[in-house]
Amino acid sequence: MPWFFAPAGPHDGYENFGVVPSDANSVGSVKIIEGALLTVGLKGGAGLAISMSVATIALNVPRLEKPGPGGSRLLKLSATKAGTCQLIAKTADGATAATLDIVVVAAQKSVNSPKLTLSPLGKLSMADANKWIKDVEASVKLVSENPVGKIVLKYVPDVVVIPDFVDTTCNASSLVVQRPTTSEGTSSVGRTVQFSPSLCNGTGAGDRPDEGLVHELIHQVEDNCSEYKNVPDPANRPTPGFEFDGSDFMTITITNLYSSSYQRPLRKDHASYARLPQSYASNEAKYFTDFRGNFVSLNRRLSAFYRDLIFVEVPWDPFQEIRP
Repeated sequence: MPWFFAPAGPHDGYENFGVVPSDANSVGSVKIIEGALLTVGLKGGAGLAISMSVATIALNVPRLEKPGPGGSRLLKLSATKAGTCQLIAKTADGATAATLDIVVVAAQKSVNSPKLTLSPLGKLSMADANKWIKDVEASVKLVSENPVGKIVLKYVPDVVVIPDFVDTTCNASSLVVQRPTTSEGTSSVGRTVQFSPSLCNGTGAGDRPDEGLVHELIHQVEDNCSEYKNVPDPANRPTPGFEFDGSDFMTITITNLYSSSYQRPLRKDHASYARLPQSYASNEAKYFTDFRGNFVSLNRRLSAFYRDLIFVEVPWDPFQEIRP
C-alpha cells in the first residue's frame, strides 16, 4: 500500500517543491524544505484512518483530504518548522497499514538580506545547490548595495527563493500561494520567487541576474498587482509598442531606476529585453507624463514605497517629477 506524490501544477513553487522521495513510485520517506507544501496520496487508502505522530510535529495536521484515483487518499500539508514526523495509516481494527517518514529541512536565510530564504532542495545535486546559493547571494549582495535595491528590500515581505526548474531562458517568476488552514484554524500566504541566476547573462536591457531578482522582488512588494495599462495616460494618447502584461509596468520602471545606478541600459517593456527608446531614456518627464496613470496606481496602493522612490538619488528617475 504505497504512498505517492500528486503532481504539482505548472509554476507552483510551493506544491511539492523540495521533495526528495526515496522512490518516485513507492515512497516510504520524504524530505521537504521548511515552508513548502506537500501533497501526498495513499494508494488504496480509502477507509483508513490517517494520523500524524506526536513525537516531533514538523507539519501542520492535515485538514484538506479528498478522494483520489482508484480509491486513494490525497492529503495536503504545510511544513511549518524543521524536524521529523510520521504519517500513519491504520485500519478499522487499529492495525498499521502504512507509514511515511517526513523530514522537514531548515531553510537557509540569505546572508545579505534576512527577508530572503534560499531553498535549493529538489532537483539539484548538492554541488549544484551550493553553486546556486553562491550565485543567488552574489545577486542579493548587489541588490542590497544599490540605493533602489535597498528600498525594495525594505518593503518586500519575507520570501522564499527557489531555483527556476521551469524556464530555460532568463524568465524568473513571482508566486503568491495561499497555504491550507492549520489545525488551529489559521492560514497564511506563501511567497516564492523562482530564480536561477545562470539563466541570465546580462547581454540585454534588464537581464542581468541581479536585475531579474529585483524585478521579481518588486512583484512581491506589489502582491503581484495586475492593473497596469499599456496606454495609461489621461488623454489616452497612444504609446504604441509597449507591453506590460497588466503586472509589469512598475517591475520594469523601478528596475530601470536600479539599473541606471549601475550604468546599465534601460529596458523598454515586458515583451523582451529591448532597450527603452531614447525619447524616454533621456526624458524622465515625458515618461512620467505619458504613463502617469500607472504611477497614480502605485501611489494609491503603496504610498510609502512610492514616496521613497521619489527621493532616491539615481541617474534615471521619473518619480522625481513630483518632488516638492
